[in-house]
This record gives sequence, structure tokens and C-alpha cells, in this order.
Amino acid sequence: MQKHCTPFVLHAVCLDAASFKNVSDMRLENVTPISFLDYEQTNPDLLAVKPNRSRIEYYFTLGPTVLQHIFEINPTITALTYLDADLYFFNSPEEIFEEAGKSNVIIIAHKFNARLKPFEKYGKYNVAWITFVRSFEGMCCLNDWANDCLDWCHDYVDGDKYGDQKYLDTWTEKYAGICDLQHKGANVAPWNFGNYKISEHNNQIFIDEQPLIFYHFAGLKQLDAHTFTTSANKYLFWQPRILKQKIYLPYIESLLSHLPEGKKLYTERRLLLNSDIKQTLKNTFYTARRWFFKDYIKF
Repeated sequence: MQKHCTPFVLHAVCLDAASFKNVSDMRLENVTPISFLDYEQTNPDLLAVKPNRSRIEYYFTLGPTVLQHIFEINPTITALTYLDADLYFFNSPEEIFEEAGKSNVIIIAHKFNARLKPFEKYGKYNVAWITFVRSFEGMCCLNDWANDCLDWCHDYVDGDKYGDQKYLDTWTEKYAGICDLQHKGANVAPWNFGNYKISEHNNQIFIDEQPLIFYHFAGLKQLDAHTFTTSANKYLFWQPRILKQKIYLPYIESLLSHLPEGKKLYTERRLLLNSDIKQTLKNTFYTARRWFFKDYIKF
């Protein structure tokens, strides 16, 4: 973001004391760390639902309430964009806002490949980037989303609900000024890169005819000291060399370069260390699938 998105202010929501200290100590320009633990204590509605939700379900619940909080304590903010933590910018997001124009809310579909349509049971849209404008419709949408998530937000499909995500399916019908973003270079991800031709021109990556703005590195895992998997094998896509060399490797190298001395990224347990037979067989299947679809990255 420092390279491609200036000027900006990033409100980094830190979900524990250690992450808040680490982000604070880094003193990053344009970054404001927010202690979620402090905020949580002022929100009785969140505390009321916390005992009945798993960790991931509780994290799903937090998004819209944290956005409400940031709008409330910063009355001069005219627009606020939620970003997942596993996004990486390759270009300025200016073209996103140009396409959205005077929209009140910007959302982005998963853009699943045709054979992956069954995955839409988890939601047509992806909660990776959502922009809310401080307008009547924008705030109505955000407040309704927060109330919906407090009411029900679980990690399983129940009719027209799934986590915080499937609520977005109805927004284009319920609210005025919803931008269903069409830019191909926004939110390219393991479940949709197979839709496009990825190319490089003048040291810039293109998705079909449009520049790559940001990639969503969902499912990226470190297997050992020198091997990562993109997890795209889950979606049965073969990965072009340019995807690994020009998109994944720069991201991995950036992650590793910013680790404190002596620290390592999360590493999966090796198969032989897992004594549960069912889980071992499952891991063996995943290993075979990763090999077949060539989604390993060595560095």
C-alpha cells in the first residue's frame, strides 16, 4: 500500500495484545493500530454473542461493527474500505474508484469459474474488499450488515446465510448505489485466476487486458523452510509459471523479508508427525493433489 495506494490511512485492527504491540512498535507511516480488546469491552452486543460462536465465527462477526466504530471515532472520514489481511497490491486502486463513481457501497464478486458455481452457496460476493461511503444508503447498508451478523454469523450454510458473507447477495436489490465491481484486476484469487490470461508487459502484470490491482492470497501455506503451496489445487486449476514467478514469489519474499530475525512463518505439520490415520490419509490426498496440479512454490 505504501508503494501503490498513497495517500491513505490504514486502521489495523489487532485482535490480541501481541499484534497490537508489534504493529505499534513498527511505527508504520499512515497506519493506525486499533486494540480490539479495548474496543470489545465497550461493545456489550459483541460480548453477548461471543460465548456462542467459534473463534472464526466471532471474527466473521466483528467486521461491520469495527467499521461502525472507526466511522464513529473519525467523523471526518467520508469513505471507509474493509480489506482482508491477505491482500497484496500490485497497482493503485484508483481504477476501482473510477469505476464505482458516486456509488454508496463497492462489493466484488468471487467471479468463480463456471465449473465452480457450487461454491456460490457460500456467497456470490467475497468479503475481501468492501467500501462504504458515509451517505444515507451507505450507512444503512453497514448498520444492517452489523445487525445481521450479530443476529446470526456461523461457519456453515443455513439457507440464505453463511458467515458474514452471504448477506451481501441481496445488497444490490436492497440498497441504492451498490457498485458490483467488474474490474478484472481486482481480487484475483485462487478460485478465479483460471478465468483469465495472465501476462506481463513493461514490468506490469495484466489480467486479460486490465492491470492487476490486487491479488487475494487465500489459502497460501508454508509446508517447510523452502516450500509453499498456493492451495489452488482445491479449485482444480493448473497454475501458469507467471502466476508463481510474478505474483506469488514477490508476495512470499515480501512476507519473509519483514519477519523479525530468527522468526519463521507458520509451517504445516509433516505427515509422519500426524498419528491420526484419517487425518494422515486426508493429508496424503492433499499432497497428491498439490503435486498433480503443481501448486508448490520453491524458493
